[in-house]
Amino acid sequence: MTEIKNKIISWVEDAIFQDGKYDKIDVVFPDCDTTGGYSAEIVYVTVEAQKGEDKKNYDIIVKKNKDSETIMDTLNFREIYQKEVHLYSTYIPYLKKFAEKRGSTPFENIPKCYGTVNVKNHYVIIMENLKPKNFLCHPLGGDAMSLDKVKLVVEAYAKWHALGLAVTDQDPKILETFGKPKHLLENEYLMKNITASIENEIESVAELYKAKNDPKMVEILQKLKKEYAGRFRDMLENKDEDHLVVRHGDSWNNNFLFHFEEGNSVPDKVVVIDWQAGIVGSPLADLNQFLFYCCSRKELDHLDEILKLYYDVLSKKLKELGSDPKKCFPWEVCKKSFEHYAPLSISGVPLCSRMCFKGKVEQNCDFADTIKDGDLSCIFGNELTDPKKYFERIDGILKLCVERGLI
Repeated sequence: MTEIKNKIISWVEDAIFQDGKYDKIDVVFPDCDTTGGYSAEIVYVTVEAQKGEDKKNYDIIVKKNKDSETIMDTLNFREIYQKEVHLYSTYIPYLKKFAEKRGSTPFENIPKCYGTVNVKNHYVIIMENLKPKNFLCHPLGGDAMSLDKVKLVVEAYAKWHALGLAVTDQDPKILETFGKPKHLLENEYLMKNITASIENEIESVAELYKAKNDPKMVEILQKLKKEYAGRFRDMLENKDEDHLVVRHGDSWNNNFLFHFEEGNSVPDKVVVIDWQAGIVGSPLADLNQFLFYCCSRKELDHLDEILKLYYDVLSKKLKELGSDPKKCFPWEVCKKSFEHYAPLSISGVPLCSRMCFKGKVEQNCDFADTIKDGDLSCIFGNELTDPKKYFERIDGILKLCVERGLI
């Protein structure tokens, strides 16, 4: 633990305070739990800085790669870590200058990054910890995100995608720095395990419909299962896709932090976190994933209104950035793209619903365990906190999608 603490202190000092802004710096570890998430280590740090009589505290998250050889090389998370570091160190600053040069505001729905590390076997992002500022995830295990939260995320994605489309329009070579997602397209384990997890959960839900004597829904689910792997690969390869941006790529519940003013139950801002799944792809692949993974039938009944909000915000931002929405991303293309990517995201609804209603999972579980399991079951577990709500969430979404002809 001493070794990792010393490294973190060095990284933090280099990232934030190398300009001699402060006389004295203390790095405090209120919680030095480096188990972190399934694919990264997270360390929470408080920095106490002083210049003369002036003092300032920083709440910081140090996010670093796991040291497991299985994760780094067998599953090729090295590429994932490198791309997230590249996004924070290079692409976000580029977008900031791109927007400001055109008199537009930069993308503000992302944590402040103080610095990054990209050296042999160390891929680190040092960013602001927003939880002390009352930024919170939507709680799991209950109702889906309210329409107020949904609209905040949709507006944030619209601005992010508008920046990406403007870049594609005016400086397309910048996207080439992200390359293709080789960690998925060329990795026999990760692609197979993700696909197996999606297909297994679809089959579990089909069994529930069999028990309810609903052959129509069973048939629909079997079709989704059969076609999922091909759709997933087509999406990764951007088959027949002409409108490309840097996507977030992992639009599930826990990757959004909502800010609440004290005493107010309606959030006023959202921040999008965990960009390690970022890839080049269609903006509507992000939007679809978010809407079907984080909404219930209640929110999706407002789908037309939500899509219109998305396109209006995106169009306004594109104009600010000096690009023509009718050229970069016409409304008809937006609607068709939503319909095109809908079946892929709908296929993931059963597994994402399990994530939202999952029971207790072993503390030491991480992505390395997926090698022996052949899927992601070690992460999501087999128990559900509320099986009834789990099924109701899925059933409502599927039936709405049938009614709208999306599946």
